[in-house]
Amino acid sequence: MKHLFFLIISTIVCINLNAQLPKVLQDDIAESYNWILNVAKSNTCNTAKPMTEEDIQETKLETCKFIDSFKMFPNPAEDAVSIVFAGVKRPTQILINGLDGKNYFIQNEDEFDGFFNQIIVLDKIPAGLYLFSIVQGKEVFNKKLIIQ
Repeated sequence: MKHLFFLIISTIVCINLNAQLPKVLQDDIAESYNWILNVAKSNTCNTAKPMTEEDIQETKLETCKFIDSFKMFPNPAEDAVSIVFAGVKRPTQILINGLDGKNYFIQNEDEFDGFFNQIIVLDKIPAGLYLFSIVQGKEVFNKKLIIQ
């Protein structure tokens, strides 16, 4: 809690002292501050419960605004999974997270050209259910990934 308080105070000081920052950065700092404040108010920092399979909400391709096509195979996978997708050309992050919230794979595509085709090696990830995510800005595309 002491660290959270320090982070909130630091954010307030940044907002007050950085009037010369561009408006976009000031908005990002304010948004981060509000998120931290909401977490602190809801006390979720101390009561986080593990995610379950029912908590995973897969994104339907037809409702996603930034992914045009997506393939992940094989699924279930053993040693590796192939990921192929096309989407909007902007910085993109590819993630594989466990139900415990742990990041098992993170890849930043800062110069994403609109097409991704890669085999991700899974040999260091234990068997189980995972959340595969593609993130662009505040938009997220989610799929379940089963590793055997």
